[in-house]
Amino acid sequence: MLDCGDEAIFLRPPFPRHISKNDVVSFTSYKDCQKPGPNLISKAHRVVDINFRKDMRTYTTKGDANNVADPCQITNSQINGVLIGIKKGSRPKDVKNASEFHVLKLTIIELDQKYAKLLKDFKSQISKQEITSQNYQNSLDYYLNGQAPYEDMLNAYDLLNEGFQDLYAKKRALDNVGIEMNRAINQRDRLYNQLIQG
Repeated sequence: MLDCGDEAIFLRPPFPRHISKNDVVSFTSYKDCQKPGPNLISKAHRVVDINFRKDMRTYTTKGDANNVADPCQITNSQINGVLIGIKKGSRPKDVKNASEFHVLKLTIIELDQKYAKLLKDFKSQISKQEITSQNYQNSLDYYLNGQAPYEDMLNAYDLLNEGFQDLYAKKRALDNVGIEMNRAINQRDRLYNQLIQG
């Protein structure tokens, strides 16, 4: 019924009639289905079943695109609106922002995975560099004691220097991805605020 960019029109309580099966309602519930509780969730879903407990009506809701009903039944006190109309495509700005927001979320996930891989490579290079540094120190000691030729010490120094250059390149790549990820997070948060306030 509702597409991205549509504007839903809800009638606020008090309602002129009881909520009926197949009504689409806007409501607030708790993640753990208990009251009171943290982590309030706001949804607009369809009423698929109505139950009566003593003097209270409880409603089972389900999103049209969902395979199963919502885990928590709701009461009248949690319902803050009943859908009475839809303006199709009236909020094109939200479509653009929502699309950008989704792309940024995927980008952040990819950057996070890339950062984790680079960090693993960087730590591995540090371990290799410690071994290379020890080999160079041994070669230098052998050379100074006349137990190894100058070329062996020079080769060990070249390997040490190459390792430092590789370590620096990995650290720079790690920092660049970190900066890129922070920038994407800031853009995501900015768009989120625009969507909430819009």
